[in-house]
Amino acid sequence: MSVKVSTGIDRLDEILGGGLSTGSNTMLLGSPMIGKTTFSLQFLYRNLLGSRGAIQISTNKTSEETRERMKFFGFGIEKYEEEGLLKFIDCYSQMIGVATTPRNSVTFIPSLLDLTNVTVAISKLCTEFWKKELEICLVFDSISSLLIYSNLPAIMRFLHVFTGRLRMVGATSLLIVEEGMHDLATMTSLKQLVEGLIYMSSDEKGRYVETEGFIRAQHTRERTYYEITKSGLVQIF
Repeated sequence: MSVKVSTGIDRLDEILGGGLSTGSNTMLLGSPMIGKTTFSLQFLYRNLLGSRGAIQISTNKTSEETRERMKFFGFGIEKYEEEGLLKFIDCYSQMIGVATTPRNSVTFIPSLLDLTNVTVAISKLCTEFWKKELEICLVFDSISSLLIYSNLPAIMRFLHVFTGRLRMVGATSLLIVEEGMHDLATMTSLKQLVEGLIYMSSDEKGRYVETEGFIRAQHTRERTYYEITKSGLVQIF
């Protein structure tokens, strides 16, 4: 029986039979501004509290913006950066010409299409965590940004190797995808890379999250409703 990793939302963990399976890749799908980035940062922080290593890859925000968002929600990240447990791979700052400040917790990639250096950076960080005997949680925010700048076959080749390596080192990952940006063929290709899907949307009752797939877990398509507060995503019912 595989070890479970918290999603950061207790009810969702219950639905998934304890959380996400260690070493699994999960798609986090939803419309813009529904809370995907907040969900993913809460996932990382919850698992930092659980003594896991965390890697956040950003292709559409600077690492400084991400750090400030985590601090806004009260996620005390400074000690984890100092201890080498929280790492950022910033594929955006240098691409848009933002002045960058060297920081031990941040690896800057010149362009989000420099997939070779992205792969090297991930491999280096995974090796660091492996030497410390730490389980790894990873967020890629977002896959959709990659697809804006490159063609599907090239991105799929990268993702096929990328997700395979993550499984090999036992990393548990969230891959963020923007709903409505991609055609059916693209979505079908992306879904083949993951073990399950977490879907974020809204209805007349409010914002909710539900799951799809996850054949290794006992769950239902039950909707878990949430609000975004100054403490992050909070389940309401």
